[in-house]
Amino acid sequence: MNTPTRSRWKTVHVFLAVFAAAGHASAALILYEPFNYSAGTLNGKTGGTGFSGAWTASATTAAVIASPGLTYGDLDTLGNRLDGTNSMSMKRLFSSTGLTGNGSTLWFSFLISATDTTAGSATAIPSFFSDFNGPFGQAAGFSVSYNIQSATNLYMDARIGGTIVSSTTITGTNYYSSGVALVLGRITFSDTANQDRLEVWRNPTLGAVPGAPLMSGSGQWVSSGTANSFYMNKYDPPDRMIDEIRLGTTLADAMPVPEPAGCTAVVACCLAFAGWRRRRYSRPSEAAS
Repeated sequence: MNTPTRSRWKTVHVFLAVFAAAGHASAALILYEPFNYSAGTLNGKTGGTGFSGAWTASATTAAVIASPGLTYGDLDTLGNRLDGTNSMSMKRLFSSTGLTGNGSTLWFSFLISATDTTAGSATAIPSFFSDFNGPFGQAAGFSVSYNIQSATNLYMDARIGGTIVSSTTITGTNYYSSGVALVLGRITFSDTANQDRLEVWRNPTLGAVPGAPLMSGSGQWVSSGTANSFYMNKYDPPDRMIDEIRLGTTLADAMPVPEPAGCTAVVACCLAFAGWRRRRYSRPSEAAS
C-alpha cells in the first residue's frame, strides 16, 4: 500500500530538483555595474554589486551617466550607460579578495559603442585587477583596448600587466553605425611565470559556449599597489559609451540571458509527472473493464 505513495513522492522530489537546478545556473557573480544612476557625473557614485567605496575620477574630464542604457540581444541589462567624453579615467575597488589564486578562472564582459563618428587614435581600455594608481592604472591589470580608428577599421588588443599579448585589426564594417558590441573575456591565473592568460571574444553568441577567441595571449600579471580594482581609461576624442560591466566565475555570470533550456526542462518534467499520474490512476478502471 505504501509503495505507490513512496514512488509518487520520489517523482515530486525529482521535479523539485530539476526546477531548482533550472533557476540557479549562475555560480558566483563577483562584480556587476549597470550604471543604474540618474544622469550626471559618475564620480562619487556607489551603486552596483561587488564594489567597495565610490567611483573616483582621476582625469580632468569625468565620465557622465546618460540615458538609455546599452543593450545587446537578450542579454540581461539594467539602468543607464556611461559616456566617456574626451579624456576619462575612472577607478573603483572590489569588495571581494582572494580572487587571483593560481589556477582560478574568471569571466568578464562589457558593452561598448561609439557616440560619434570622429576618427582618431583614441581608445577605451577597461581593466580588471589594475594597480589603481595614476592615469594609466591598467599597467598591472588584464585589459582590453577597443579603438575604432575609422568607420571601417577597428583595432583591439589584449594586455596583461601593461604589455600587449595579442592584437587584431578588423575591417569592412561601419563601426560607427554597427551598434553595440559585447566584449567577453576569460582570465586564467597561473603559478608559472608569464603564463597568466587572457582570452577575448567580440560579439559571442548569447547562451552558447564561445568558439576560438578573437585574441589570446599569456603574460605576467603584476600584483603591485592595490591590484584588486577595476580601472577604466580613455584618452582624447572620440567619445565612447560603456555599460553592463560584469565579472564572475562562470560564462553564465558574464553573459546572463533567459534560460529556455532550463524552462524546457521544467515543462518536460511537469508533462512527465502529469502523464505518470494519468497512467497511475487510470489503471484500476482499465483493469475492471
